[in-house]
Amino acid sequence: FGIVLNKRNRDTVQHKYSIIVVARNEEEKIPLLLQSLQNINYPRDLYEIILVDDGSQDKTGALMHDMSRTNNNVKSITITEKDLLGKKTGLQAALETATKDILLLTDADCIVESDWLSGYNQYWDENTSLVAGYAPETSRLLNQEEIANNPRKGSTLNNRFRRFIGLVAAGIYAATIGLKIPFSCSGRNMAIKKES
Repeated sequence: FGIVLNKRNRDTVQHKYSIIVVARNEEEKIPLLLQSLQNINYPRDLYEIILVDDGSQDKTGALMHDMSRTNNNVKSITITEKDLLGKKTGLQAALETATKDILLLTDADCIVESDWLSGYNQYWDENTSLVAGYAPETSRLLNQEEIANNPRKGSTLNNRFRRFIGLVAAGIYAATIGLKIPFSCSGRNMAIKKES
C-alpha cells in the first residue's frame, strides 16, 4: 500500500542533474557503471557527471580521467593522501564542483538505465527535496571480465539471493516513504535538491 502512495509528477519538465560517483579501488566494477553512464538518453546540456577518485591504489582514477577527457559533460576529481580520504571528503569535493539543480548519487558497483534521468523527472516538483530509488548492484563476487566471458556465471544462487534481498529492501524503503515514515534508503540511487 505504501508503494502505491508514492505519486509521480504529471509535469514533464526536464530537470538539471549533477550525477556524482565517489569511488576507491573499484577498477573491476566501475567500467560497467561508466559504460551505463555514457548510454544515458537525456539532453547532455541538462546533466553533468562528476567522478571522484578517493585515493585509489588501482586504475580507478585513470578510468575516470579517461572518461572525462572524451566527454565534455564529465568532470574528474582526485582526492590525494595529503587530503582527508573518505567518501565524505569526496562528496564534499563533488558538491563544490556541481553546477546543476539536483544532485544524483550512485556507486561504482551499480549500473544505471538509459532512461534513469527521465525516470527521476517523474517524481520531482517544486516541493520535492529528496527522491530515493532502486539501483541494481553488480556482483561483488565476479569481476568484469568473468561476467563478460560467462554471463550465466552472474546468476548463481548466491547472486540471485542477493538481488532478491536488494529488491525486498528497496520495497520496504519505498513503502515507508509512501507512508510518510521513511526510515532508510540506499545511497546507491538517491537524488537531493541542491540548495543555493
